Amino acid sequence: LNLKQDIYAIKQGTRLMVSLGEFCSAADFAINVSAEEGRAEGWFIREDQRFYLNAKKHEVTIMGQTSKLDPLDVSTTDTDLLVSSTLLEKWFGIDIQYDFAHLSLKIKTSQPWPMEAKLMREKLGTENDFNIGPAKLPLQEEPMRLVSKPYFQTNLQAGRYKFSKATPA
Repeated sequence: LNLKQDIYAIKQGTRLMVSLGEFCSAADFAINVSAEEGRAEGWFIREDQRFYLNAKKHEVTIMGQTSKLDPLDVSTTDTDLLVSSTLLEKWFGIDIQYDFAHLSLKIKTSQPWPMEAKLMREKLGTENDFNIGPAKLPLQEEPMRLVSKPYFQTNLQAGRYKFSKATPA
């Protein structure tokens, strides 16, 4: 699955620093990043997975658990908040493999991201036993009535059985 946008990343020493704002936008995470304030707040994957980052205090709170950060793993610029790929892996339960020669990232997730779940729902809606897509019938308005015609549903089954006569012993 290709992400819908590019993600800015830069190599600093042995660390790969990734734009948190672009990463969250590409992954469809509901996390708002304010580079000026050095903060990021919101949720990822599901609403109960809350996220709060304070880069100035070097603290992150994920699902109620607060931890300190290495100052080298987070850096702020005037326009962006950069976070090491190691932290992204730890925070969001992912595995990032990067290829500097091809300028690409491969991300493996432990749980489906919102865009993956959406794609699976759309795919499920177009597939059925006959591979013809969802039903497209014209809408028929049913007027409201106090009493309607009675109906019943029945199942009929027919079969043929051959009984053999038991011979007396």
